[in-house]
Formats: sequence, structure tokens, C-alpha cells
Amino acid sequence: MKTPFFGPMPEPEYREIQTRDQWIGGSTISKVGDLSPAHAEIPFAGSPAATFGTFAHCGVLEPEHLAARYAVEAEVHKVEVEYVKTDAGWRANGAGPYKTKGEATKAAGPWRRVGSDLCYRTRAEAKGDDTAGDRIAMSGADHERMHAMADAISRHDRAAELLSGGAAELALFWTDDATGIQCSGRIDYYKPGIIVDYKTTNRPVPPHAAARWIVDRGIHVQTAHYAAGVEAAGVIVTAVYIVVQEAIPPYAVGVYEFDLTMRALGVYRRKCALEAYRDRRGQAYPVEVVVVEPPGYRLTPAFRAWREGEYLAVELRAEAALLRAQIDAAADLAGDIVRRDRDFDGAADMWAMVAGERARLAEIEAAL
Repeated sequence: MKTPFFGPMPEPEYREIQTRDQWIGGSTISKVGDLSPAHAEIPFAGSPAATFGTFAHCGVLEPEHLAARYAVEAEVHKVEVEYVKTDAGWRANGAGPYKTKGEATKAAGPWRRVGSDLCYRTRAEAKGDDTAGDRIAMSGADHERMHAMADAISRHDRAAELLSGGAAELALFWTDDATGIQCSGRIDYYKPGIIVDYKTTNRPVPPHAAARWIVDRGIHVQTAHYAAGVEAAGVIVTAVYIVVQEAIPPYAVGVYEFDLTMRALGVYRRKCALEAYRDRRGQAYPVEVVVVEPPGYRLTPAFRAWREGEYLAVELRAEAALLRAQIDAAADLAGDIVRRDRDFDGAADMWAMVAGERARLAEIEAAL
């Protein structure tokens, strides 16, 4: 495959190339930035929400491929089966005899498909659709939900406009110039110079919460990754849109365009993630102790007032104890430097630091 590549490619082929040759996709880059290179290298095991999201992508973006990729899962129900052990063997609702109860259950199992008299031992066996072939079987309820979502998109003028007249599910393969990392991506929808990402969610995302929802999920990093791939192929990206649809009634749709600052933040976070992946591949969190501070939104005026009043003395005593320990240790170290190394300049620097700590300790003792 000649790179940079930007064009249509069946998803199974894209996934095979990506996995085989270890091309780094947008979701991986986002995980590197939010977690670590080690976390990003763990394959995604899938989830019901992700399975339905892929299904909805097909129904909304590629409805012409829906019947070839998905089938309606069989509806099943359970019936009462009476198992009786006789001298001749086991009988199930009079049928048999069977050598063991397991054989009786297998032959006259309690699970049936709606509209069929065939017997199945387990619910999973009954739900397995023999007519699906290579297609993915989704429940009738999921089909109804997906079609309701597609209808909601078609009624949303701006979303319908963005998701028509272009091409869906375009593949990207290129090498990042700055890091040498092999990159890949799969754009949900593309119109000349415009990237449109379609996201589904099982929770409401009102417009006032959209920016935080997008950033918390690293979507701005993913789209920056895709834009880099498009531009590596020689095409300038002029706009980035996110179509967010709730996968629960009323299947609300929100359309959001990234401003220049959001796009710049995505580019910066992608740059940092690629560098981290290059330099710390396989590593998780830093080995150093990390000093943590509370997030700013937790520092309420009431907390600040309490801290400056009731709690201030507690903090000052703790700081004073720490300073005393540091002063004693620094004084001993300065003496060792002079005796062992005859390094008077080094000792002088150490005493200067001690002098500053003594001054701060005097302020605290005066306050207490």
C-alpha cells in the first residue's frame, strides 16, 4: 500500500492492516494523552454500547450497506418441558427415550424461536440466527431504535446536510513527519475540506455541556489526528464538525463546529501524545511521586474562608515542622560538603537556602 493513503477501504481490510502493521489510530492517540502509552496498547474488548454505535453508524452513514452487514436477531421464548426418567432412558414431554438428560435437553430443549417449533438447549443457541451468515444479528428493538435515530438525523436540517453529498468511512494511512510514527484513521464522513465525526451517546448531551463532553472524551484529539492524515495526503481541512446523537428518546441531535482554539488544542494534545508514545511506549504512569492539587472548581469561597480562619493554624504548624526538618538536614549536608569536598561555594549555596527557610520559619512562628 502506497502512503499517504486517503480513500475508501472496507473496514475489515482497514482493521487487518492497522493491526498487522501497528498503525496508530485516533482512539489510541486519545488514550495516550488521557492515560498512558501502556493503556493505549491494550486492545478494546468491545461493549454493547460500542456495538450499537457501530450499528447506528451503518444505518445513518451507510444505509445502503445495512442489509448486507446486519440481520434481525431471532425472537425467542421459553416453554415448560417435563423431563421424566424411565427404565428405557430420559423422556422430554413424552419424546425419547434419550440416554442422558443432557441429550433430552438438547433434543427437546425449552427454548424456541418465535414462529418455529425447533428446540434449543439454551437461549443463546435459540437466538443464533442461522440465516444471518456473516452478518451481525441485532435485536428487533435495536433495529427500531436505529431507524428512529436515522429519522431524527434526516429531520435535522444541518445534520442531514453535513452527512450527505460526501463520502462515509474513508481510511487514512500516513507517517507522522515529526515522530516517524505510522498513523491511521477512519473518518466517519468527509466532504471536500470538511471532516464530520458522528458520535452516539446513551446520556443526554445538551449544548451547554457539549464542549466539556467533547474534550473529556478526547474527540478534539481524534479529529486533529484525522485532519493531519488528510493534510498529509495534500488536502487542507477547512472545518471540523461533530454530530452528537443521543441513542435514547427523543434521539436528540446536536451539531457542533470546532473553533480555531478547539482545533489548536486538539493539535497540541495530539503532538504531546505522539511524543509520549514515541518516547515512553509500553510505560504507564510516572515513577516519580506526583504532588496533587484539588481542581479549581472545588475551591469554593466557603472553603477558602474556612481555610484562612479555622484551618490556617494547622497548615502553618505542619509547614513549620517540615521547615525545621529541612533546615537540620541542610545544615548537616553543608557541613559534610566542607569537610569532605572542601566545596565552600556549594556550602555557601546550601547556607543561603537555609537562611531563606529560617526566615520563612520565623514568619510562621510569629503568626502562631
